[in-house]
Amino acid sequence: MIRRHPDIRLRKSPAEIDKLPLAQGRLLTAAWRMLAAGGRLVYVTCTVTRSENHDVIAAFLAGTRDASVVPAEQWQGWPGFGETDGFGRQILPGEAGADGFYYAAMSKQ
Repeated sequence: MIRRHPDIRLRKSPAEIDKLPLAQGRLLTAAWRMLAAGGRLVYVTCTVTRSENHDVIAAFLAGTRDASVVPAEQWQGWPGFGETDGFGRQILPGEAGADGFYYAAMSKQ
């Protein structure tokens, strides 16, 4: 995102950025409540910050008994991008011609 919108660095304060993981966690929890048993939820961000990616998923899984990770390697049509962090995959800026992204999938029991 910064590659295409470098001014974002000037428009966002560290305090605003620190609030994003909490907001992401609330969105993830709200989406999970709407998911039927046996369903899959894919969590995606356009950031490379561990706090919005790995840490949000780790906290969600720790507090959600009916959630389990679906490794990207098991996704039909998975393109093979990104490095694993134990829950999902982090794509760094420039990889596959993309900006920085993170994706993880969870299945609901």
